[in-house]
Amino acid sequence: LSYGPLESLRPVEVGPERFGIFTSKDAWMPPANDRLGLLGSTLQVQPEAFSGWTITQHEDQEEWLPDVLTQSGWAAVQKYPSYRYGAMPVLTGNFVGMSFDGQAVVWGQAHPGVDFGGFVGQDERPGFLEIGPWAFDDPGDDDPGLSLQERREQLRELGEALLPGAGEPHENAYVDSVVGRDLLSELVYQEGSGDGGSETTQILGEFTADPSQRVRLASREDRLAAAWQVERDGIQYVEAALLEWNDGDGEYELLRHEELEPAGAAMADSLAPAIVFNEAEEAVIVYQWVPQPGSSILHGVRFGESETTPVEIPQIGEEVSESWLPALAADEDTVALVFTDLNTGHERVYLSLSDDGGATFAEPVAVDGPPEVDPPNTRGHQWHPAVDIKGDTIVVAWTDFRAFQWDLYGTFSLDGGETWADVQRIDDAGDLYERLHTDPRLTLLDEEEALISWTYQADRRPDTDARYRRWNLTDDSFEDSVALDRQSDSYPTHSWLPRVEPVSEEGELAAAWMELRDETSVIVTDVPGFEEPITLSHPGRVAWWPELIVEDDRVVVSWVEHRPGEGFAVKFAHFP
Repeated sequence: LSYGPLESLRPVEVGPERFGIFTSKDAWMPPANDRLGLLGSTLQVQPEAFSGWTITQHEDQEEWLPDVLTQSGWAAVQKYPSYRYGAMPVLTGNFVGMSFDGQAVVWGQAHPGVDFGGFVGQDERPGFLEIGPWAFDDPGDDDPGLSLQERREQLRELGEALLPGAGEPHENAYVDSVVGRDLLSELVYQEGSGDGGSETTQILGEFTADPSQRVRLASREDRLAAAWQVERDGIQYVEAALLEWNDGDGEYELLRHEELEPAGAAMADSLAPAIVFNEAEEAVIVYQWVPQPGSSILHGVRFGESETTPVEIPQIGEEVSESWLPALAADEDTVALVFTDLNTGHERVYLSLSDDGGATFAEPVAVDGPPEVDPPNTRGHQWHPAVDIKGDTIVVAWTDFRAFQWDLYGTFSLDGGETWADVQRIDDAGDLYERLHTDPRLTLLDEEEALISWTYQADRRPDTDARYRRWNLTDDSFEDSVALDRQSDSYPTHSWLPRVEPVSEEGELAAAWMELRDETSVIVTDVPGFEEPITLSHPGRVAWWPELIVEDDRVVVSWVEHRPGEGFAVKFAHFP
């Protein structure tokens, strides 16, 4: 019932698996999901005491509480490659005037051939492998002609009959259930049906590895660089590749592909790479190294055509703290690095600049200053920073918990970091309830206008959107956000991790995002010249974590894909 230290969020090894333990609200929180996912948790375990289930908790309530719950563990299992499964035991019963209700469940990643299911009052969705009963059957079981709204109206009446003081015969007649599933050989995907991946793209190449995630791309003229996180034998590694465009063949050729290791380091996890090119056409890569629980140190390299040169990243303070989720941007030989660090007892966003192409970095500076609350108060936390730089303009954004909601905040400098605009909220969800925005990315269109893209979740809606909005830095104003995904309101409608980049001076944009469609997740692109968004990944496969860059007349997209019987691959494609 009290806050625990954020650095204690570590996977628990049980045999060959890594359990990520989320106590109720943690399962909705971006830092908890990111941390345990990056550290290779394979099973998301969510002990849950959920207040109510089908009841109306406040006047004019529109959300359906089982929908709210699927935004936690079920959504995390779909979004993160490492979480293959989730398990949620639930507490039920009336206790000191409170009601706890729900259905125990085992869920898994959506993939062709997966089981569909859902809680009472939901349309079915993929990945519900086992689910316990509720106190009453769903009215739709006996009358398929009922609408979703009609089913829910009847279920609300039934739920209220269970509440404290409701009286006989149903007061406190909740159901305790235990469900089980043998998962040892579960992920044998069946080939799906459909029209296949797009024939308008060319697959540049792919790098096969064990479970992969967090692909990052960078480009400069004819060079393309990529970095990603893989797992082998229970250890997380960072790999990098350098490619070059061949005009004659009309494709990229691989120059170099290597695994990165900190010099002299013991076997420990390397996580969350960020990558950018400097003026010398070296890929500057910064990533986390986790030598022991409770520490995460940033390491950097310059990855050239023939050699890898270490880069020192200044540490904040004298004590070893935790630095997470680095992000990079560059303009010529100026490189901007942002990350979060836990030295104050809260995750805070820091910026460090390099004026020599990433060879050395200046002392990091807290973008938003010290937190206004003392730990363990969680409202001082910031997470998932993003950055871009163009000329003298630097813009930084992050997710922020100051309002007990995960909102987007940001600031910018028009003089190379000498002075900064006031920090302000930059999403457009207003005061909608339970905001859970994640995955911000920034792109400067010029020195006066930026694009901010993010995964949008607010108002306890049953879905997430991939959105972006324009930020005019000159007069510090915003346009309304735009949803990239074009799905209907039917289940499921989840989209994550949007990437948006300009492709022309006329303001045309290219975008890529991850989208759950039917029985699997796919990578979708929207590129000028095509009437409809294009699906890049293939039927029978599961895809995650898109990345997109634009260089000259090429749009390059990368993603992680799971292939039946063959494991994971990092894939690349391009549009001419």
